Amino acid sequence: MRPQPRPFALGTAAALALAGICPSAAAAEVPDPAPGTSVVTVRTGGDRSGDTSVAPLTGVRLALYAGENDPDPIAEDWARYTSDADGDCSFTVPSTASGQINEGERFWVGQEPDGVPPVWFVNPSLRTGKGSGSGSVESDYRFRTPALDEGNTYSSLSDFMRSTVWSAVPYVASTGIWQQSRLNPALPAACGLDVAVVLDLSASVGSALPQLKAATDQLTDTLTGTPSRLALFSFDRNSPSTGTANRPTSFRSRPGTARTPSRTSTRAGGWGRARTGTRA
Repeated sequence: MRPQPRPFALGTAAALALAGICPSAAAAEVPDPAPGTSVVTVRTGGDRSGDTSVAPLTGVRLALYAGENDPDPIAEDWARYTSDADGDCSFTVPSTASGQINEGERFWVGQEPDGVPPVWFVNPSLRTGKGSGSGSVESDYRFRTPALDEGNTYSSLSDFMRSTVWSAVPYVASTGIWQQSRLNPALPAACGLDVAVVLDLSASVGSALPQLKAATDQLTDTLTGTPSRLALFSFDRNSPSTGTANRPTSFRSRPGTARTPSRTSTRAGGWGRARTGTRA
């Protein structure tokens, strides 16, 4: 009996403290600032939950840094926090009253190098700019707080990180949610795979389109001679991308032959058009 392929989804393109560390992952209300303190709260996120929404992520470790390029956070318990079940990291900063040491201070929010839960990884930088990628800016994934004043709460969703001034040059804001990325899933040990290739054909791919094509061809060519099946999907602003069609019906590689899913799918799945000049 021929071994049955196991399902395996793969994308070939980018897809791009109350008083110390939170002791548990339970949801907690963002605290009100006590006298002489200010609160800085940052929302963290993981998977998309809708077209314009992101689900919260528990276990993200953020910290406050004195300088933009400082390698280590401030050496105080209040300067570190682990996100709760609502995805909130809420730092209670002491001594922000008039004349105190942290009055008017502006700290940098950053992520500790290993500050993610299992199966996720830290994004060290953030690229922002036009959807075409033209004139985009890559910057360290850190954001500066407003000047802190006693009794105030500063949220990443409204007071810093987030901006809707799209015309700003350079544009270095985000949506206000501190984003993590998932590690690729482990390849299952099986004779044959079911593979879904998801191609980003949006304008932001730009001049990297040839590399995307080559990576896809290399991926599918490695399935030669195995009982594997491949489906093809693409997206830009919508899915499928403009001028192409999704091919959810798998193309099959035949064991013991040189016929590969890539050669079949490039002809029948629209990828041939992409290879010869689909506009992204």
